[in-house]
Amino acid sequence: MVRVPAQLRDLRVQLERRDERRDERRDTPSVSGDRSARAGVTLALSGLRTPSPFPERLSSGRSPVLMYLGGEEILSN
Repeated sequence: MVRVPAQLRDLRVQLERRDERRDERRDTPSVSGDRSARAGVTLALSGLRTPSPFPERLSSGRSPVLMYLGGEEILSN
């Protein structure tokens, strides 16, 4: 027989209760609406992109740009 410390038993009980509450929340309709409808909207919007603060690299036809870091010349494309 393996003895389990009381702290681990308590933690297990807490996790089981949390999982039960999470399952109950999944079964009840949410205030914000149907999850399947929201999933459709998410899929539709997934193709949209937020502009990046970092410019994307251009195609390989671009020549390298000289950059300086600490006085040293660095080639970057």
